[in-house]
Amino acid sequence: MYNQTLFTAAQAVGTVTVAQRIAEADTQLAESCRLDERGYGNRPHKANLFTRYQFSTGRLKGLAVGGGWRYQSANLAGIHIQTDRVLWGNPRSVFDLLLQYKTKGIAGVWANAANVTYQLNVTNLLDDRTINATKLDLDNVSGVQFYRRAYRESPRVFAFTVRTEF
Repeated sequence: MYNQTLFTAAQAVGTVTVAQRIAEADTQLAESCRLDERGYGNRPHKANLFTRYQFSTGRLKGLAVGGGWRYQSANLAGIHIQTDRVLWGNPRSVFDLLLQYKTKGIAGVWANAANVTYQLNVTNLLDDRTINATKLDLDNVSGVQFYRRAYRESPRVFAFTVRTEF
């Protein structure tokens, strides 16, 4: 039984024995486990750099300016099993901005009663619209890489906040 040939769905005699099919299934299972261990979407290298400067004297007293840079290396977006080729997505590099002004009183009123902070945050300052691949694959005929799943970088976002301290 172990070395008998298998039948196809059309009941034609196949060219693979039961033993060969078991060995093939074992190889496929090992490949599947290897793919799962790699971790799709993982970005091996990340860096964040943020800074903020607050003016404490002169005409700009109360003003603060800050900014930052967020970097993530290319992500694992696929592995082509037939060629054992690793497919990497795009790296991400996004800049942010912060503008803040602290003053006493609300619009010049109640100067002794409250401290007010006005702040503007801008995320994705340069409005980077890169397409980030989460799953890539190769066409088996042409060998051309294509997106299976992807998303666009979030657009520029402005957030304005007002905080008061009584």
